[in-house]
Amino acid sequence: MKYSCRILWFFALFIISGLFFNLQAQIELYDVHEIEFEGQSFTNPYLENRVYAAVYGPGDESYYIELFWKGGTTYALRVAPRAAGTYNWQLYSPTDPSLDGLTGSFQCESSDHRGFLTTNGQRFEYTNGESVFRMGDTNWRMFRSKNAAYDSLFVPYVDARASRGI
Repeated sequence: MKYSCRILWFFALFIISGLFFNLQAQIELYDVHEIEFEGQSFTNPYLENRVYAAVYGPGDESYYIELFWKGGTTYALRVAPRAAGTYNWQLYSPTDPSLDGLTGSFQCESSDHRGFLTTNGQRFEYTNGESVFRMGDTNWRMFRSKNAAYDSLFVPYVDARASRGI
């Protein structure tokens, strides 16, 4: 009987420690990561409350971001990391002591995502260097009159583009 109690305590400790050590969130490179926080209640959170986060990542990667109000007493921090590694954050709030000083971290792993859209001279490319193919199409005939016919102009135009994979 006393061995079975020890085994149960061991498994409970194992499960609790597993939950504790897995609290650090893991996300992929360039993915949006959102962390929610519960703060105090304010009559008008837009005017009365300010919450900021300092986010520090690998190398010189750092952000200073204002959290946004999601309704009620919930605030959220959104960040999309640009480098793989560990990111640490700390909240600052001159108006909400329940959020001021909170800290945490998340782990960013490499991914096959192309990254953010950037410019390289006169062309666009993704962060990973892949070129962006830009294509535009304007149906000038359809916009010549205020009363462009839906069935005779718009529908055939869209169907023709869809049949070509556009």
